[in-house]
Amino acid sequence: MVGIIYTYYYQGGDTFALFNDAKFLSELAINQPSEYINYIFSRPYHYPEHIQSQLLKSNASTSIFCILLSLINIFTNNNYWISGLFFSTFSFMGIWFYINTLKKYNPKLHFSLILPFIVLPSFAFWSSGIIKESICMGICFSIAGFWVKTEKEKRINWPLLFIHLLFAFLLLQIKFYYFLYLFLMLSVNQFMFRNNTSNSKVNIKTYFAFIVLIIFILLLLPKIHYHFDYQRLLTTLETNYIKLYSTSKDGTAIELPYFDGSLSGFIISFPSALIGAFELSNWNSSKTLFQWYSLIENLIVLIVFASAIFQFTKIENIKKRPFLIGAFIFSILCTLFFIGIMGIASPNLGSLSRYKILFLSTLTHISLIILEQRRKVD
Repeated sequence: MVGIIYTYYYQGGDTFALFNDAKFLSELAINQPSEYINYIFSRPYHYPEHIQSQLLKSNASTSIFCILLSLINIFTNNNYWISGLFFSTFSFMGIWFYINTLKKYNPKLHFSLILPFIVLPSFAFWSSGIIKESICMGICFSIAGFWVKTEKEKRINWPLLFIHLLFAFLLLQIKFYYFLYLFLMLSVNQFMFRNNTSNSKVNIKTYFAFIVLIIFILLLLPKIHYHFDYQRLLTTLETNYIKLYSTSKDGTAIELPYFDGSLSGFIISFPSALIGAFELSNWNSSKTLFQWYSLIENLIVLIVFASAIFQFTKIENIKKRPFLIGAFIFSILCTLFFIGIMGIASPNLGSLSRYKILFLSTLTHISLIILEQRRKVD
């Protein structure tokens, strides 16, 4: 579907640029295997210039993605559609593993497992085909499924652990902000669920020790990835914002006049970025069919989310578990924070609909879980 839309609607785009770069690398592997091996084992941002200069998408994350795609292309004879089918299948398998695992240990869940990942149009579309989000969705939800499985069974499957550590490394290289989001969500929920018993008391010392540990890990992240340099983060956001906003047509981007790369500008602009990320700030501008489709989807997600918040305080089996309340509240706030960040880093609404799919589907997922908890009580 992605290939068809990009062929007949966009008439170009990232998917074909990535494929052509991967095709160049797969041909390099066949004709000059030593050069190819040297390239794939080079450090990010230190790739051989005589090869990197011939790629259309030359940043580090796309290079890792193209290396993976080139390995697939070798076996598909550089066939775009067959390679795309492989990526779509990988994505679906990771998502289905998560759904199936959660259903196994939470058999009363229904809509919250299907609607956010199978029915939500933007997620179903952008989690397939030859795009970075496709492979990242498979990785994210496979890791989440493995976490649920390990937590419930109280034992570690070591071969699966090794595979998912490799997945985590690839996710860090391809979509570092997905990696950070997944790390925060799983680590905090791990802590919350381990302490989740009926009427358990909140131990302030335990909370404090855990928060200190998370902060310590976050401070170490700049050592493992270029973009986690927090001194450079706001500048990177500003650069991305200016680049994408300046190339957008009127009415197709989030306008943030007070964002200047400073912390104060970020704080002032964040509410507008969050509202704009749901496409509410320019809803009355002229739109294409796809843009109206996206706006309606965002409105439905917000209605479901608002319903969940309204019902949240009425669910008895949640109110008795303060750590479960904490897990829900943190998950919601963390998800909204990343959606707002995406609104700043990618103000173009067309690109934003793709970059925020993990967060939009997760917000829908959490909201529906809350609503299903209410339904079970009734």
